[in-house]
Amino acid sequence: MRASVICPTPASVACGRLWGLSGATLPAVVDQPLHLLAPAFGPLALMMLSGGMLLMARLTG
Repeated sequence: MRASVICPTPASVACGRLWGLSGATLPAVVDQPLHLLAPAFGPLALMMLSGGMLLMARLTG
């Protein structure tokens, strides 16, 4: 069998979807910091996405 590295991104997405479908809630000690950090990560994610799109446009065009 060939050795390979498993990409962690699909696994985390699948785990998140299963967690959401289960109806379970996060403990307050985890949930509260996520609520506080969410407004900070939204604009950061948009900047990273637009930077990646700009980079791809420059590389392909």
